[in-house]
Amino acid sequence: MSNKNETQKRILETAIKLFAAKGYNGTTTAEIAKEASVAEGTVFKHYKTKKQLLRAILEYIIHEIVPAMLGISEAEVKKVMKQKLMEKVEFISKNISCIKIIVNEIQFHEDLKNEYLGQLVPDFIKYMEGIYRMGVQRGVFRDIDPHTAVRSFVGMLAFLVLDKNVLNKELDISMEIDNVFELYLNGVLEKRESNG
Repeated sequence: MSNKNETQKRILETAIKLFAAKGYNGTTTAEIAKEASVAEGTVFKHYKTKKQLLRAILEYIIHEIVPAMLGISEAEVKKVMKQKLMEKVEFISKNISCIKIIVNEIQFHEDLKNEYLGQLVPDFIKYMEGIYRMGVQRGVFRDIDPHTAVRSFVGMLAFLVLDKNVLNKELDISMEIDNVFELYLNGVLEKRESNG
């Protein structure tokens, strides 16, 4: 939102809040204008249509939120990765309204799904698969399908975010990420001594 003036930012932030709470179809531009303390014409001055406003939100998510989420370098594998994951979970929690918009609205807008998720999801998965492959090369991870491994790990983290932000559980994020790592890296089976 750095390139936008204060009025544009206020409109965008208000739209994020209302779209997340009521959905795109359940929110009118009049409600956005009222909540943002501007005239409805001002909304249309900055965003020609309500759909363009939704696009602006998705642009914000793609160009500002996602790069901040993906700031894990390939040189970091475990200790630093935990700290980064903690930061990402907190960052997502602070921007949960944007995440709700993606989950709630992208399924009803095929053009936006193709445009935004088409670039976001494959790039993110490819990035994480690269980290996994690097771990395999270093002998840290088992040599299994990177896509399956990444999907499992991301799913565990996604549920942690859901637990914290949708189910509103009080969580110790550091301990929860330790538990995710423990389960992901070592599984749930009790280790047994082999008899031979």
